[in-house]
Amino acid sequence: MIVQTPQTPSLTFSVEGESTAFASHDGCMAPDAPGPFEIRLSADSCSGSLSFNCIAPTGLQGGNPRTLTVEEWEALGRVPLQVGELGVLMHMDTWLEPMYVSFANIRIYEGTCLASNRTGCFADQAMFPEALLAHDVPAGASGDPSVEYATIRDVGNLTQDGDKVGFLLYATNNLSPGSFQLNIPLRWYVRNGHATNALPVNVQTTWSFSDGTMRVNKNGVTWERRVNGQELQVED
Repeated sequence: MIVQTPQTPSLTFSVEGESTAFASHDGCMAPDAPGPFEIRLSADSCSGSLSFNCIAPTGLQGGNPRTLTVEEWEALGRVPLQVGELGVLMHMDTWLEPMYVSFANIRIYEGTCLASNRTGCFADQAMFPEALLAHDVPAGASGDPSVEYATIRDVGNLTQDGDKVGFLLYATNNLSPGSFQLNIPLRWYVRNGHATNALPVNVQTTWSFSDGTMRVNKNGVTWERRVNGQELQVED
């Protein structure tokens, strides 16, 4: 008796019609723009098509906050905060929502804005002029999508570059309590120019406390630094 070993069919993927979706020998990458697209699967003498609808990102979320390394401080052109110096800065990962959105070559970038909802010490225009509290962005990022603020990697939604968020004073005298808010314009952009659109405003809030503690919140994450150098995530 001859026993035949079953053979696994060899699947071939292809993209139907005008689409920026990309098909490889073992799968397909979603297109660079929202909208319908169709994948054709062929195996031996059989074939069939599947229709999909690629949706656009609707928001940005953050997680995994952590202290910056010395190398990351140096890359920002800064020196690490020392014990007794006022300031807070965290590094966190970011991802687009919904989590299953994963365009190829997508980037996010932020615009510039002035502080609002200034309270306590941060309402003092002499101590904190508008330019000191304004959102600081790379040159061109507020008007040129080709200069990105952060990049969502081609390999998936999560970006390990993430976001470095905070407020640095380097002063050693304690502040009175206060807070301010930044309503940062946010967009997603596909670098080959196929699609771009605005996302909900990215709200960043900073607080100071009378004991020298400073706190910042952005993308659903709250991070705190105390003047003794201790840093930790604050759970809501």
